[in-house]
Amino acid sequence: MVQTKRSATAAVAMEGARRSTRSAAARAGAKKVKVEDDEVGVGMKTPPKTPKPRVKKEKEKGEVDDAEMDAALSKAATVVSSSTKGKEKAGVFDAHTLKKLAALGTSPFPDYPYPTPEQCHHIEKALAKWHSYTPRRRAGTPSVQGESVAANCGAVPTVLDALVRTLLSQNTSNRNSSAAARGLYARFGRNQWDKIAEAEVSEVSDSIRMGGLANIKGKRIKAVLEEVKRRHGTHSLEHLRSPDITNEQAMHELVSLPGIGPKTASCVLLFCLARESFAVDTHVFRLTKKLGWVPSKSTREQAFEHLDKRVPEECKFGLHVLLIRHGRECGNCKAEGRGGGGKGGEGCPVLDYLREERSKGGAKEEDVDEEVKEEEEINEHGLTA
Repeated sequence: MVQTKRSATAAVAMEGARRSTRSAAARAGAKKVKVEDDEVGVGMKTPPKTPKPRVKKEKEKGEVDDAEMDAALSKAATVVSSSTKGKEKAGVFDAHTLKKLAALGTSPFPDYPYPTPEQCHHIEKALAKWHSYTPRRRAGTPSVQGESVAANCGAVPTVLDALVRTLLSQNTSNRNSSAAARGLYARFGRNQWDKIAEAEVSEVSDSIRMGGLANIKGKRIKAVLEEVKRRHGTHSLEHLRSPDITNEQAMHELVSLPGIGPKTASCVLLFCLARESFAVDTHVFRLTKKLGWVPSKSTREQAFEHLDKRVPEECKFGLHVLLIRHGRECGNCKAEGRGGGGKGGEGCPVLDYLREERSKGGAKEEDVDEEVKEEEEINEHGLTA
């Protein structure tokens, strides 16, 4: 009975999604036909149409084929029905969200053999030794031992607070995003989601102005709160802590929210929910390219999809934290340029690894631009997360 209900839900959502992704093309076609008819003139016969050879249409950017749509809607329906215990039906998602959902849990480079589990363990141990630091989660808390992991990366007690703070960290520095969070809570109160939801977008945007991109982020926060309330009847995502919710289900629910991408969702899983996920920020992206763990032409989103699939569960937290520390401190690996500042590059475990791999005829060091930028352009779908 439950399976039948879920299937019906997915079918309804699928039909709606197909209509929404193809309606623009249908309207454009109808307009073209009308113009052609008008050009013929009143009382004139429509000239016979010349048959055109059939050409296979290539999928346009942002368009989703039936297979991708079926897979994404099936996952979304399962997540929503599981997390709401049948109280809510799956929503109809746009093409961009469907593509994000369909890509989760799969690598875009299934034949790319790196990193191996052995390589992940080796680099994690080498970085921990070089930095004299072993990241550990404190029992029962989302914080990290010995270091204040940015609260704007999800290390706060409540899930919705973690999500909003991580959203505020998109496309800006830790200092700016922390200032934006302070501004938001000074204006409305800490975790006063009802007040924020009822406020005008302009009020929310003004309170986070110091964080940058305030108008876009203000709309995103309002949209997230509206969707969470629609699904669950309250402004809370604490149900994602339940052991009955899998990592995959938690990830899919977060990514299906407006303006939330894999990086944002992954940070919330890793730091707030203490679930295993390999978040890819600018330092992780730069260094994993340098290590040859992802193809040199991959995007940051593709890097997340590939690495989250290949990095062993037991390495995801420690390796993520250590790569960020190394990317900030190592003179050879800092984004500012080779040999600049920080701890210096002597004995850098990343360079040692590359020399060792080259001597074995294995992975070669990519000629990676040290100024690799986060792919944080604002596109038609809003902020890259």
